[in-house]
Amino acid sequence: MVGLCYGTYALAYAGLLDNKRASTHWLAEQDFSRRFPKVKLDTNALYVEEDRLVTSAGTAAGLDCCLFLVREYYGAQIANKVARVMVVAPHREGGQAQFIEQPVATSTQDAHINRLLDYLRRKPNRFA
Repeated sequence: MVGLCYGTYALAYAGLLDNKRASTHWLAEQDFSRRFPKVKLDTNALYVEEDRLVTSAGTAAGLDCCLFLVREYYGAQIANKVARVMVVAPHREGGQAQFIEQPVATSTQDAHINRLLDYLRRKPNRFA
């Protein structure tokens, strides 16, 4: 059984994730943990498999999760073909972090890029 992104809530409401490790979108961490204290939530994982239950983080992680399942049932060659058709990376480990905070570069060799970086620093929420 699979719960992709917020679909993890459905599995948790059914009690299927009690005392098991699971993943969901990192934005839902506080709400999910409050509602389902028996679930061992891992918001650093893209997807988690435990006892034939598979849960994933956000939408892109759902693709990773599905490719993991294709790989498990049909092998790496088929999973790689599916990934190629979908134009996504063939394999990202489930334990990989959902996001990695990185500071914005301070400057580059390109004056146009530097102006863009300055603009983004002044208006950080403009594109969020």
